[in-house]
Amino acid sequence: MKPVLLDVQHLVTSFTSDSVKTVAVEDVSFQVHEGETVGIVGESGSGKSVTSMSVMRLIEAPSGKIESGTIMFNGRNLLELSEKEMQKVRGHEISMIFQEPTTSLNPTKLCGDQIAESIIIHQGKSKDEAHKMAVEMLRLVGIPLPEQRANEYPHQLSGGMRQRVMIAIALSCSPKLLIADEPTTALDVTIQAQILKLMRDLKEKMGMSIMLITHDLGVVAEMSEKVIVMYLGKIVEEAEVVELFKNPKHPYTMGLMKSIPTLETPKGKLYTIEGFIATADNKPSGCGFHPRCPYAMEICKTKTPEFTYLENGHRYACHLSEVK
Repeated sequence: MKPVLLDVQHLVTSFTSDSVKTVAVEDVSFQVHEGETVGIVGESGSGKSVTSMSVMRLIEAPSGKIESGTIMFNGRNLLELSEKEMQKVRGHEISMIFQEPTTSLNPTKLCGDQIAESIIIHQGKSKDEAHKMAVEMLRLVGIPLPEQRANEYPHQLSGGMRQRVMIAIALSCSPKLLIADEPTTALDVTIQAQILKLMRDLKEKMGMSIMLITHDLGVVAEMSEKVIVMYLGKIVEEAEVVELFKNPKHPYTMGLMKSIPTLETPKGKLYTIEGFIATADNKPSGCGFHPRCPYAMEICKTKTPEFTYLENGHRYACHLSEVK
């Protein structure tokens, strides 16, 4: 087993609006090892993005707050760093690809300048040196005519090329950890496959770890070694990717698996998980999934389940010791 790079323990992140506090991430603990890709999956509102933003310390105060827990990265607790110290970590040791490049890239700045900016800040290079490195990064991520594209604005590029620019920015300082938040959501399947292959190739070349936030189990199966399933701000299951697909234990994970269409799926209506995910400010008592769970028992309505631990790090939080 490789050394642990990121160790998140008992993370609690909340938001307050009109004096009403909402806990978006509740007692979340997980690890990312060096060179490992960890997929975090779940529906919208499950706490995936808030977890990643908490790791980056990008929760906006005063409405947002990391209330408790530890985020150990490379031997340091990120929650104990000053904002100035954290700025040296962001973009240099930990980088993030946001899910929508159109809103993440600055429309008034040339693509090359946006890549060069982090190189100048974190590596102390001159403007000319940083520009040359930016062109090389565009070449590395597979953009044709990188010298020309470096001198173009984001609106002059296609969606797939803008996403590659985002990846170039994120990787420009060779981070140890890349957080990719729905990196292929707005792309068609052909471009999505190209971006995922690019991320895999760059991971191997640069030896970095990836924390992949997605709702697409197909992407998880292709990219990840380990999978974390979240529901309503909590981790409900965690396992190695092959184990999770072969032997899902939590009813929510089982529902996600059933909803994946296959060549054997009969014609007609696809499987769906009944109901909707509750809002973070109106969570059900007991197990958060019980209103939608086909196996719900009385205890599920009142008591929060503890984790059951199996072999190879497989864990799940459910009152049923075995779901059939």
